[in-house]
Amino acid sequence: MKDIIKIVLPFFAVLLFTAQSSVAQEMSVESFTKLERDMSARTANIRDINGELCALLKIETTEKGFIFQGMVERTEQKVGEIYVFVSPGMRFITIKHNDFGMLRNYEFPQTIESGVVYHMKLLTTAKEVKIDTASIGKVVDNKLDELLAKKLSEIDLGANVQPVVITMQQIGDKGKTTNGHEYVNLGLSVKWAACNMGEKTAEKLGSYYAWGETSPKRNYSKENNTTYGKPIDVDVTGVKPKYDMARKKWKEPWRLPTSKEVQELIDSCSWQWASLNGMTGYKVTGPNGNSIFIPTSGIYSGNEVVGGGKMGAYWTANHKENDTLGASYLYIASNGYMLKDTARYYGMNIRPVLGNYNRCNFVTLNYANAFIPSQSSYGISIGAVKKYIGYYATVMTNFNFAGFGNNEQITDNVIKEGFYTGKTQTSRFSANAGVLLGKPRYYLKVGAGYGFRTLLWQKDDNTWGEIMSNTYKGIELNAGAMVLLGRFVVSADVVLPINHIGDYLETRIGLGFKF
Repeated sequence: MKDIIKIVLPFFAVLLFTAQSSVAQEMSVESFTKLERDMSARTANIRDINGELCALLKIETTEKGFIFQGMVERTEQKVGEIYVFVSPGMRFITIKHNDFGMLRNYEFPQTIESGVVYHMKLLTTAKEVKIDTASIGKVVDNKLDELLAKKLSEIDLGANVQPVVITMQQIGDKGKTTNGHEYVNLGLSVKWAACNMGEKTAEKLGSYYAWGETSPKRNYSKENNTTYGKPIDVDVTGVKPKYDMARKKWKEPWRLPTSKEVQELIDSCSWQWASLNGMTGYKVTGPNGNSIFIPTSGIYSGNEVVGGGKMGAYWTANHKENDTLGASYLYIASNGYMLKDTARYYGMNIRPVLGNYNRCNFVTLNYANAFIPSQSSYGISIGAVKKYIGYYATVMTNFNFAGFGNNEQITDNVIKEGFYTGKTQTSRFSANAGVLLGKPRYYLKVGAGYGFRTLLWQKDDNTWGEIMSNTYKGIELNAGAMVLLGRFVVSADVVLPINHIGDYLETRIGLGFKF
């Protein structure tokens, strides 16, 4: 090393001392705009690896010889500009040139949309750089001057995106576990697993699954996929348990992350391209300072893994509305990370989550029918469930509130004497609340409240009297069941007055939705 320094140092010293200034080249983006009426991207019909229509960047420049890195599918040199076709959702692009250096990870100021054209004006300029000849060329303890050493170290830097080497001590959260699997609290709405399914350490790749399938296999194709083309409902906590490989393998409360939770991971955390025990990936650090490592595990296509060490793909629990062919996944590579959609039959890794498991609010519209006298009423129930427990509150009425008044109580003896006009009316009101107990999707209901049911007959003087043999007021008990069916809620109850057990039975049914 000392011999090299002795050779290199005089060479640089001569150059620097014989010139008081030099010219350095650089490039920058002057403007970036969306061309609303330009149909070039659609007419070109260039598609990315996922079959999505590419966006088109029209880069205005008089120079040639640029290299574009990122999710770039094709480049075409035109007169005065360069056409760069990129995948929709792309966030960053790196531009390199032998003479003008590198513009690393330029972040687009707006979302790159499928089939849309954008104009980027790229400036390449030369600026004079003054050199202080008095501050360079010095040797201290046989070492190059720090400034000169820095300049030398930057030569050819960026030919490839270099990951930062990290250690296991820089990730994790003190070994907290559920069902024997470690998780990390990143300060988000859910807690993230510390490693992929099928492994115990963060840098290992783990098992591969097609979307909606709960077992790995040797070949991943459209023909052997069990969910491709099949309509599968998803809700606020994702796909049904029988399609969730995380619930199947790691057991509840582990589950697949939703697209919303993955987007939260993207938007709320800092991402650093890194290497852990020789495996590249991203160190993802949450708002609270804790970190996880997501390796570039590649994607299984057919009977082989492609892109291993360069990109990674992780399934979420969601798909686009009415989409029976694809599903959403987290894409990572050295050039960026984002949510994308692709066909369900590819094999991808799983990074499970904890939290907000099967938690939902619900509302149902109810119909009730009582006997002796026959009487219908209508109402609404609201409530919420979280995992194994929940609550509900119900109000029912037939919208006749005469029973609230102070009516004369009529006994059977008076009725037989016939002092009434023959007109009757019923009044019904009930308000109760209770708890839901069970397991996700299936719950038992137990509750209590206050209610009254009255049969009123009109007397000869046009006043109303309550027929006491068919009237009650007081505490009610209710019991029943509730089932969550995708986005819908179905319930059934029976209601009994506590002071007339066995009499005045009322049955209720409810239909609603969860949110």
